[in-house]
Amino acid sequence: RNIAAVNLILEESSLIKDIRKETYRDSTLQSIKNCLDGKVESESEKTIRDAAFFKEVDGILYRNIISKGQNHYVIAVPKALRLKILKSLHDDLSSGHLGMAKTIDRVRKRFFWPKMNKEIKFFVSSCHSCQDVKRRYHQKKFGLMEPIRVGEAFDRVGIDIIGPLPKTKSSNQYIVVASDYLTKFAIVWPF
Repeated sequence: RNIAAVNLILEESSLIKDIRKETYRDSTLQSIKNCLDGKVESESEKTIRDAAFFKEVDGILYRNIISKGQNHYVIAVPKALRLKILKSLHDDLSSGHLGMAKTIDRVRKRFFWPKMNKEIKFFVSSCHSCQDVKRRYHQKKFGLMEPIRVGEAFDRVGIDIIGPLPKTKSSNQYIVVASDYLTKFAIVWPF
């Protein structure tokens, strides 16, 4: 248990270093940093407005989020690291391939990036493991079988083709079977 905690701390410290490094390479986050530093002359009005929700601490941008009526700050993630974060919070052994809503909630508690809900939904919906489990456990159950109503003999006839089978001396490879639903009378033709 302690090893898992140490691994998590090491992964997070490595992730923090990566976020710090990639923040400088991300043009959107760099624009927000410029606004926070007072260098607004080359930035758009939208970026200047958005920057009011951010603060910078030790080279990492944090976004102010209101959740359940309370303000808190989450890490603004550079574009280059979003997939890595999604994988660690959804695919990782300790993550358990949570569903759509739980994955969104888990990511939103710690991170922020524009249009993240859309990206998370796409990521989870394209996860092969989740789709396989979803197919197996969430399929609609088949209904009860109902008898086929038949009036008189030969009102309803079923026809089936069996084959390909090994060729006969007459070069026949298939069998056509016609059977009456009521009497079960069957006729068989080779071809």
